[in-house]
Amino acid sequence: MPHRLVICTPSASGLKRVETDQGSYALWREAIQLGFQTGPPVTVQKALIWKARRDLYRLALENHADYLLFMDDDMVPPPRALTALYTAIQQGPWAIVSGLCVLRSEQGRFSVSWRDPDGIFDDQPSDLPGEDVMEVNGFGMAFCLLDLARCQRITGIPDQKDARKNPFFPFLLEDSPNGLGEDLAFCHRIRAGGGRLALHGGVHPGHLFLLELKAGPIIQARREMLLAASIKR
Repeated sequence: MPHRLVICTPSASGLKRVETDQGSYALWREAIQLGFQTGPPVTVQKALIWKARRDLYRLALENHADYLLFMDDDMVPPPRALTALYTAIQQGPWAIVSGLCVLRSEQGRFSVSWRDPDGIFDDQPSDLPGEDVMEVNGFGMAFCLLDLARCQRITGIPDQKDARKNPFFPFLLEDSPNGLGEDLAFCHRIRAGGGRLALHGGVHPGHLFLLELKAGPIIQARREMLLAASIKR
């Protein structure tokens, strides 16, 4: 029986970017080629990003999906990104595998917790993973694949009426000593329940916010290259 996959975009920006839409549908085509049972990409628009993530996570669980792919509304996927993440998650003990993304506010710094046991973004190590997969403590969830069976064993299904009863992707994780944001809070919760997280060093999604912020001939060429690569399958 084919695995069920939900491809989704949580959005709080209110913006609709052509690049992200085209990238989502490129991922959908790739999913079909891989043999997934999947429908068109789903976008949930909320005023707060943690609510969009929570609703999409619940939707995937209620529809008995096996995997959930998060792609934020300012990301462009590189070619064969889903194939790489899916291969890694099948071959390892990982609950979530993420691509190597950069922080929106600091170009060149990765949104990954390499060493901090509490899962806070820290300085990147000298030994970057290259094309390999490595275990990490947490990451921003801008582009990642979740194994829902492994995650659900730890989290259960979020309560639709009472978010406090079973909180998912809260803005702050109250029992965290550092007040983590919604993405790192979820990673913290998965790790606390015995789940393991991995970073795929060979998957580098493009970040449109940074490309727009630093617009120039070189950046524009990079943006166009990422877009062309994501839709030319």
